[in-house]
Amino acid sequence: MKKFKLSTLLLAVSVLMVITSCKKTEVDPVTSKSSATDVSQNTLKSADLVEHYRETIDLSSPGWSEFNACSGGYIKITKGIWHVDMQFTVSEKKVTMIDHSNVSDYKLIDLTTGVEYTGSYVSNYSEIFDKTGTGIPDTWTGTLKILLTTPGKGNNGVLLVDYHGTVTADGVWRVYFSNERSVCQ
Repeated sequence: MKKFKLSTLLLAVSVLMVITSCKKTEVDPVTSKSSATDVSQNTLKSADLVEHYRETIDLSSPGWSEFNACSGGYIKITKGIWHVDMQFTVSEKKVTMIDHSNVSDYKLIDLTTGVEYTGSYVSNYSEIFDKTGTGIPDTWTGTLKILLTTPGKGNNGVLLVDYHGTVTADGVWRVYFSNERSVCQ
């Protein structure tokens, strides 16, 4: 999953660069992936640009794996669809990105033991950064929840993480993790 998160971040940065380089016009841009109704009208100004990006990724392709809190290793994903839903809101001085991702029909197998798992994956991420110059200050928050279940006790993996980060105006990075739990139940 980490491989895709990096590519998602690179895609997000690319999209943000394109969006922030656009000049403001009096006419709202219209695309098939853009909808101002996706954000509460109370939070939008008429000059805000909202772009919506949705993607589904087939995780049964070779190379996808997931961390198993019970074995401490990675297990192969055999089936699943990753649903990525991102929204970018660009205002005069800042860019806000909100990402919600989850997986449906998620099946995995431990190639060492042969144990099959049914999984659940949900992540929420938001980032706000200043677009008037260097892109800093920058703040981000996120949550990640992964459950891997199989019959029996003591072999169900749970990974939960809440995180928050900032980059100050003078470029100092601070990252905080809370509620970080990786357990086998």
